[in-house]
Amino acid sequence: LMTTESENIIILRSKELSIKKKVLENRTERLNTRLFFEWNNDHAEFELQIVDPENYYDDWSNSLENMDPLVQHEKRKGYSSKQFFLDDGLIGEWQININYFGNQTKAPTYLKITTYFDYGKPSQKRKLKIFKLTEQQRGSQLFSINTERNTVNF
Repeated sequence: LMTTESENIIILRSKELSIKKKVLENRTERLNTRLFFEWNNDHAEFELQIVDPENYYDDWSNSLENMDPLVQHEKRKGYSSKQFFLDDGLIGEWQININYFGNQTKAPTYLKITTYFDYGKPSQKRKLKIFKLTEQQRGSQLFSINTERNTVNF
């Protein structure tokens, strides 16, 4: 995450920061559409499903019993963010679904989602939305993204 954010600042503000072009040539290429999720409660347990325009999907879980050891360590340390990049080769409507399982506390869980289009380019744009997660959000669509039109439908 820190590398991604640092590279983006360097790319967008290289002239202001007096960074030579050579530094930018060595950076890794990024995909254009970035999804950045942040949540306020480190006990929140949920699963995200990202469905591409061809109806293939990937799941990501923020639940201790379903996580790989590295993510479990991050969760125990209190990290509460995750980023995804959408495949530029699949243009069209993407769906983001959620299964929210609660947070083991009485405090509400809020999920902040920032969607970036043309990420890391001077034309970069972002859309932001905050959701209050509830038990009713099991197996529901959270939002959709159209990568052809660079739009988000919350």
